[in-house]
Amino acid sequence: MNNAVTVSASSGGPGGGMILVRACSLSGSATFSANGMPGPDQPVNDGAGGGGAGGSVLVAANLPFAGLTVNAMGARGANANYTSFPEHGPGGGGGGGAVLLSSAGTVNVNGGPPGYTTTNTTDFWGAQPGQTGLSTASLTLSQIPGPSFVPVAAPHPPPLPPQPPARHQP
Repeated sequence: MNNAVTVSASSGGPGGGMILVRACSLSGSATFSANGMPGPDQPVNDGAGGGGAGGSVLVAANLPFAGLTVNAMGARGANANYTSFPEHGPGGGGGGGAVLLSSAGTVNVNGGPPGYTTTNTTDFWGAQPGQTGLSTASLTLSQIPGPSFVPVAAPHPPPLPPQPPARHQP
């Protein structure tokens, strides 16, 4: 039962969303983040909401790539105000997201920690941390809908036109 004055007062946090990159090749370094967000702390008259789950990130390229960092972490559960009556507990942590890559990268899909009560930062009232998400570096372009990419060598520039001989002024 939700005893909150407003619905948003005890809602969970938003999830991390989705990132999809499908390319012929990637170069350089980049960080993609699809992390969940925590819900509002200390709801007025109800238990706190859970942390938002990590999102989904898919990065696939025809050619191997390096230098990619991906975060799809679950958020912490919201904290509860233990001093209000009746007492209510904190929210559980959001689960880690899913990261699917076609080359190895640095990945974090940890679940979020549970919230706590405002009078005791070690009292979780049974709220649990979010579970670790999924990650793999075996995604292929054929597993994602879309046109096929065929790597093509860069064309050679056309030859320069002949230049007239330089003229010297006396």
